[in-house]
Amino acid sequence: HEGMAPGMASTDEQPRLNLGSFHLVQEMPQVGGASGIVCRMRSSQTGSECVFKLLALPLRQDEVMRCLEGIRKAWSAADGHPNILTFLDCTYDQATSRFIIATEWMDCLSLRDHMPPGRPIPEPAVGGIISQTVFGLAHLHSVQHTAHRDIKPSNILLNSAGNVKITDLCQSRQLAQTLDMMGTYVGQTLYMSPERIQGARYTANCDVWSVGLIAMQCLLGHYPYLPPTSEVESLGMHEVIAMIEDNEPPRLNPATCGATEEAANFCRACLEYDQEVRVHSAQLSQHPWVQRHQPPAGCQAIAGWLACAT
Repeated sequence: HEGMAPGMASTDEQPRLNLGSFHLVQEMPQVGGASGIVCRMRSSQTGSECVFKLLALPLRQDEVMRCLEGIRKAWSAADGHPNILTFLDCTYDQATSRFIIATEWMDCLSLRDHMPPGRPIPEPAVGGIISQTVFGLAHLHSVQHTAHRDIKPSNILLNSAGNVKITDLCQSRQLAQTLDMMGTYVGQTLYMSPERIQGARYTANCDVWSVGLIAMQCLLGHYPYLPPTSEVESLGMHEVIAMIEDNEPPRLNPATCGATEEAANFCRACLEYDQEVRVHSAQLSQHPWVQRHQPPAGCQAIAGWLACAT
């Protein structure tokens, strides 16, 4: 609401965004695995819209300063890349003990909002979504030299022009160290790589496993480790862990799902159980399936699918 900002003060001497000039448009519904409260906001001065993510975390003043620096440093890896969400500003509200992270608004919300069970997404749109996600990850890995660690459908955002952007960079190892949270279980278990589930050493290509599962789920219309009629939301964390540890990686069969051989090859490259064999994001960005569906063709396919889906 207007006046939401009293008690909020950016630690920068010259804040990049006047958070107090925004009022609430809509509080977004929570989705599985989401943390904090997400609000769609509008500027009283310009009419432009953005998103505030509110994260409750009571801290001392010295810890606040360190965390704000960590948030800004984590998001700085985006460096204006078109497939990573634009970061606007962050601050800490002492009155409510909440971090507020302001980012750009994406009008079609997240990929998760467009994945109803039993409804596969057309391959050209899936290819467009995944290609832009891969380009964003390849940039993130090469600049920040760390994993995102929480690639899942709700962290892949879409707009009506067919643009795709990765969000929630604050799950990076860099910020986790800043928050002294390295011992926590970060990430959505459904899309977590085997090495992370096992608590083993992992590299940035743990994100590649997540991308492969998401691509396969979009093409099939259901979570790849489960039959089409199963309810993935009802699974407990330990059930998911056992399912991934005890089974071979899923494989996309073009003969039964109608996907192309290129798509099947892409998913197979991502879903290598051994992370030393699994392809890296920079290599994946050169995959023929990714190249075929890159912008502008991929954006057009996504925009057309979204227009029909809504």
